[in-house]
Amino acid sequence: MQTIIALLNYLSQKPSVAMAHWKKDVEAAHLLLGAVEGDGV
Repeated sequence: MQTIIALLNYLSQKPSVAMAHWKKDVEAAHLLLGAVEGDGV
């Protein structure tokens, strides 16, 4: 579980200007991170 959280944490970081096309993916990773952290499994 910690690996998934670490990965989602990394992916949910704000992308640089050069990576603006990742904005939707960053937002999705942020939402999924909240769901996984709140799961408690």
